[in-house]
Amino acid sequence: MKKITFLLVPFILLGCQSDDNVNLPTAADCAAVSCFAGLAFISFEVLDAATNENLFLTGRFNKDDVRVSNTNNETLVPEIGDVFDKESVLMVTDMWQTGTSTYTITFGDSISFDFDITLSITEGSDCCSGVLQLSRMEIEGIPHQIDPELPLAAIFVN
Repeated sequence: MKKITFLLVPFILLGCQSDDNVNLPTAADCAAVSCFAGLAFISFEVLDAATNENLFLTGRFNKDDVRVSNTNNETLVPEIGDVFDKESVLMVTDMWQTGTSTYTITFGDSISFDFDITLSITEGSDCCSGVLQLSRMEIEGIPHQIDPELPLAAIFVN
């Protein structure tokens, strides 16, 4: 037994290495991190003010009834789609830019409202920084409810 102990001691001592020369990672491995992809769309659910019925599902409005433009008179082509289990008007664009922008949405000939959005880039130096986010959304000219957690607003129409 003494011979085995005597042989193990040199191997243990020789097998240890100082941590001084070890290259430890200085930042997180971002390949293993799941991040929020950033703002892809803003959506509006259009509801009957009296019944809370979705006016796209009832047939009162369809995609051709919706027009979206910004203050530069640039028109965005909205999509109609299922968002968070709700049939909604989607504003999907690759033109999103940081700062504040004002848009006008019109339904049919008589329903119109303005909304302002402020977009910013997430700060920091971690894996998930530098992502476009919705910082503020305000709606004027129509009863509404904004979900503070999602890029989703309910618009109430008479």
